[in-house]
Amino acid sequence: MTSRGIGLLHAPRVLKIPLLRAPIRTESGMNTHDEWNDEPPPPTPPGIARAAGIAWMALGAFILLCGLAYFVFSIAVADGGDDPVPDLGWIAMGIGFGLIMCGRGIVFGKAKDVVSVSVVSIILGVIHLAVGLVVATQKVDAVVGMIIGGVCTAIALACILPAILALAGRAQYLAWRRANPPDDEEEND
Repeated sequence: MTSRGIGLLHAPRVLKIPLLRAPIRTESGMNTHDEWNDEPPPPTPPGIARAAGIAWMALGAFILLCGLAYFVFSIAVADGGDDPVPDLGWIAMGIGFGLIMCGRGIVFGKAKDVVSVSVVSIILGVIHLAVGLVVATQKVDAVVGMIIGGVCTAIALACILPAILALAGRAQYLAWRRANPPDDEEEND
């Protein structure tokens, strides 16, 4: 036996067949890349834009769940003859779903720009901040007013901070996107 062994005992380093390609194996038996694809993974968007996208996805999931809870509770509380008013639940679920999809687009680099999502997020934040201030200053139970005001203020900050992050990283995101266009745009060009 030679130092390389008998050809049947050791697999070749790379086996390339036109329609079938085996993974690259090193001497230790470890794959160098993905199991069936030796191309490196695609680059990810800049970290600041990804952070804003992830924050929007988390906020969207929270708002979606709040809208769903409002919708369910409005139906459960309604008496037999009264029509429940689940419109706010539907609106909240729509806003939450929209934030999830916009955040997903930024995280995976499919969004063309971050300005429109940032502007909508800032508007939502200002609306929540105004509602929180109004509820906190009303003559309702002090504890309830402070809790609702605090939750609205937290949601306002959760809307405004990712927008500021996204706008701060906009130049990096656009430069990255020009250098790495999404797959669907490459096929259409």
